[in-house]
Amino acid sequence: MKKILLIAIFIYVAQSSFAQIQTQIKPPDQENTPVEKVPTEEEPNFILVEMMPHWQGCENANDETERTSCTFNKIQEYLANQIIYPASAKNKNITGTVYVTFVIDKNGMVKDVRILRGLSPDLDEEALRVVSLMSQWNPGIQRGKNVQVQYNLPVTFKLGRR
Repeated sequence: MKKILLIAIFIYVAQSSFAQIQTQIKPPDQENTPVEKVPTEEEPNFILVEMMPHWQGCENANDETERTSCTFNKIQEYLANQIIYPASAKNKNITGTVYVTFVIDKNGMVKDVRILRGLSPDLDEEALRVVSLMSQWNPGIQRGKNVQVQYNLPVTFKLGRR
């Protein structure tokens, strides 16, 4: 009885596997027409690559360390100039850090912006807004090809002395 059950399971699994293989038959007049490849999965997000994405204007740095430092400085400058502290958070004296994650895609565009760890709804929304509006980056490179790279960015909200 166990053998029959095991054979039945094996046949079911084998049929399920083979059923997923699809053959595309073209009409005779389209036999030489190339088939467009439809991606089945999204591109993977790398975390560490040979050349990390960097901010526009940092491409002339001498090495990866200088590019990273330049990018860090440009991000800090951008955040300082773009963040508008929400009045409700000011009134409640809310300060701290919102952790944002995002992806720099193969074209250097910022996408998939999400909160990793929030602080308050208003500050979270402002962090998402500012990161989503970042200008185009130079994309990350792995094995000579542009790739998607995931970044985690702390966005700190501080109130000046009154």
